[in-house]
Amino acid sequence: MTMMQNPIRYTPYEEACDDTELRLVKAWSHEFLHLAMMSAFVAMGCNAVLRDNRAHSLAEIEPNIPEAPAIYRAIRQGLLELPQRYSLAMLAAQDAYGVVGKAIDAFNNVQAMEHSSGYVMRSVLEVLANNWRQAATSLHRALDVFDDSGLLRSPTTPASSIDTQCPWRIRQLLMTAASGETLAASEFASARRGNLPDWVERRRWDRQNFNKKCVVIVRGTPYEATIRNISLGGALLCDMPPLIRMTPLTIETDARRLPASVMWARDHALGVKFDEQLHHDDPLVVAQGD
Repeated sequence: MTMMQNPIRYTPYEEACDDTELRLVKAWSHEFLHLAMMSAFVAMGCNAVLRDNRAHSLAEIEPNIPEAPAIYRAIRQGLLELPQRYSLAMLAAQDAYGVVGKAIDAFNNVQAMEHSSGYVMRSVLEVLANNWRQAATSLHRALDVFDDSGLLRSPTTPASSIDTQCPWRIRQLLMTAASGETLAASEFASARRGNLPDWVERRRWDRQNFNKKCVVIVRGTPYEATIRNISLGGALLCDMPPLIRMTPLTIETDARRLPASVMWARDHALGVKFDEQLHHDDPLVVAQGD
């Protein structure tokens, strides 16, 4: 695959927004870009599992993708209102979220199948990978609409900033995922002889290292645990007993209560997904990223 030139037209969106609208629009587009990027990584992970024919590798993929992103959910519930001029972008996002939601459901079902039987048929993996390739394609189409609506960059943003580079690079990731390619075998890695570029290694919304004591409540029973890393979508908990996938629990730390569900369990560690995605400026995430 040949690296494409930057096709984004970068129509400004600040001109017609007041401050309140601008914050909402920026947060909403940021949320969509986050979901698009993480979906691309999951899609390429599924491509890798299919290519290597290693079903057990599904356990190594952590979707960490909210099925109902917080800002999008609030807009759908009528709690927040986007300017009317972004209605087409909202429809494109809604369609893309629907495809991603189906892909997430498929992933959860196949991973549960793997957990219970220890084996997943190749035909099932093919369907799973195809679901995620469709999701990548749908997200890429939505970003075309976002671009036409002027949602991808403000005129005051320097050309070298992450706000400029992220949309372009995320589109490259989505194209790579939709083509059936893996991240390790893609031009992102091969351009540097197998090493992934810094902007992939230092994903803005990826997990942050963490080392914080917490209390985890499982069916009314408290456990003293440690949060080892955290992201907008979930966390890694250590010093925990093995729990069945999708077991509900609540993490208590710094007077916060974070409802979550178990995604996987290995040794004394749990990967959990928050019931509601954290915002990118949440103190728990920002404090670790500084």
